[in-house]
Amino acid sequence: MTDTGAVTRVVTTGGEQTSVAIDGALLRVHRYQVDTADGRERYQVWIDDYQIPVMFSRVDSDGTVTFTLTK
Repeated sequence: MTDTGAVTRVVTTGGEQTSVAIDGALLRVHRYQVDTADGRERYQVWIDDYQIPVMFSRVDSDGTVTFTLTK
């Protein structure tokens, strides 16, 4: 987990190709949905063609936080 460092069971779906705009550039990425087994937390991860995670969002009972890799 990004906040505790704990390792937990997850279910991953998706992988569809899409595009995201970061720093004014349109990047081709694959989007994955990662849910904890208990459903309390959800993540979306966008990975570019170089296998670099360029953006991810964490969704839980407190709301959504999105992290974006910039230059």
